[in-house]
Amino acid sequence: MISEVNEESMFMFSIKPATMTMLKSIVVLAGLFISGCDSNSDTNDSEKNGTALTSVYEISGPIMGSSYHIKVVLTPDKQLLENLRVSVSDALIRVDRLMSTYKSDSEISRFNVSPQNEWFPVSPETFEVIALGQSISLSSEGYYDMTVGPLVNSWGFGPTGKPVKIPDEGQLQKVMSRVGFNFLKLDAKLSAISKTADIYLDLSSIAKGYAVDVVANLLEQQGVKNYLVEVGGEIRANGYKPGNESWRLAIESPTVEQRSVFKVIELTNAGLATSGDYRNYYEDNGIRYSHTIDPFTGKPVQHQLTSVSVVRPTSAEADAMATMFMVMGTERGYQFAVENSIAAYFIFRSDSGFQSKSTLQFEQYLTQ
Repeated sequence: MISEVNEESMFMFSIKPATMTMLKSIVVLAGLFISGCDSNSDTNDSEKNGTALTSVYEISGPIMGSSYHIKVVLTPDKQLLENLRVSVSDALIRVDRLMSTYKSDSEISRFNVSPQNEWFPVSPETFEVIALGQSISLSSEGYYDMTVGPLVNSWGFGPTGKPVKIPDEGQLQKVMSRVGFNFLKLDAKLSAISKTADIYLDLSSIAKGYAVDVVANLLEQQGVKNYLVEVGGEIRANGYKPGNESWRLAIESPTVEQRSVFKVIELTNAGLATSGDYRNYYEDNGIRYSHTIDPFTGKPVQHQLTSVSVVRPTSAEADAMATMFMVMGTERGYQFAVENSIAAYFIFRSDSGFQSKSTLQFEQYLTQ
């Protein structure tokens, strides 16, 4: 869920220059807080030389069962802003229509009910996302797996909602026979996919990140170089705010009771994603079940890692890898991140409370 502390600064599919009140507020981002933009009176060197002042404008709206917030730094141009509003909305709606498992007529939903061992043509966008996901599955030796959809549904984190009864071992073994990224085949020349088992693809761990990248690329094609894009909690930042300041973000404390800042970072020219076990979960008979499913056990993960933030060149990569690390757990995940030079920040439970550790690549983003 995304909400603004100052509710007056929120409205659907809107564009507005950032007000001073909004600049001082904090945007809560499902695992992240975004600290506000700078005052419209801030100037950079070119502005001091007499060129037009730049302002921070926001484009926001609902999408993918969540919402998006986009901040762009521009000289005032009503037509460009309106064009961006329409283009951004259209682009996000297209990604949702292609990749949502909540829409029965999406490409992914139609593939999920298609026959086995037959090539199923997909759009270039869907193929790109699946190809990236498969490459991460291979490099992680299966800790990231887009075919865990049947398990996600069995545990009540898919379109069907919480199960009437927690699945037993027999049910899990039956479902597990449908899980495995090796059952998915890709043909780049045909832009098509096929399956050798009755798998069910779930792109929820990568599609929002990809949507962020789509919007970022769209903005750059329109000449916008300074922006912050957030879709459903996944982020990509480029350039700077007025005054040549980096975009400042805050990683949320992994607590259920209240939302507070755990660590502040500065980000530019990169994608950021955070995954955790403290928002999307339920309890049954005193046992807590997280939405992150281990493809090897078929069960929600049970370890001390409670949150991980990842910075990568694209938000899609960061999105998928954050899920991958949540499956791996603290020790295995940290080792993988170090060995592969990945910027990652791990928050985990200990007897003395929450502790954290980051890779060397992530430390450059930390501000405190």
